[in-house]
Amino acid sequence: MTPFTTGLIFVAANIMLWLSVLIVQTFESRTKRIPPRARWGSSSPFLYFQDWNMAVWGDLVGLSILNFVAGYFLSAILANMWAVSISCLIGLAASVIFHLSRLSPRHRPDAGYPGGGKVSTFGYAHIVYFFMQSSLCAAVSTLALAGVVQGTLLTFAILGGLIYILTYTQDWSAGKLKLINAE
Repeated sequence: MTPFTTGLIFVAANIMLWLSVLIVQTFESRTKRIPPRARWGSSSPFLYFQDWNMAVWGDLVGLSILNFVAGYFLSAILANMWAVSISCLIGLAASVIFHLSRLSPRHRPDAGYPGGGKVSTFGYAHIVYFFMQSSLCAAVSTLALAGVVQGTLLTFAILGGLIYILTYTQDWSAGKLKLINAE
């Protein structure tokens, strides 16, 4: 299998995993395991996955580009163990920090963390997705710092990262990431 084909498989896997997370959320919503969706701007917003720019444009566009680069290089270098190990450790650390921050009483309840230190099944599915994406982003970053990712693919990796950062910034500036009772 060529590195290009592996990159495309990584993109397809990202999209399939993203859809799987969305399906879990839809199931939980329909079975009333999580509160009903209340869009941003309502008096008491309760955001679902699709209400975040990060989740829609950041994950599907930005991370798909990064996933292609990760698949391409992890295939080409035959998944060098140091790159995989470092990437997984960084992904695990990022996931633990993300998870613990969402358990805070100051976190605004949402579909993944509906409040009171509770985690929905969707929240657990999302944390697995978050771990995988954090690890792949760490892999691309690690390989870029080592000088392995260069040229056009480095440009694509930077573009994917910038798309994600832009969507994060949009959610941040809209106040979606603001803590409850934050001064």
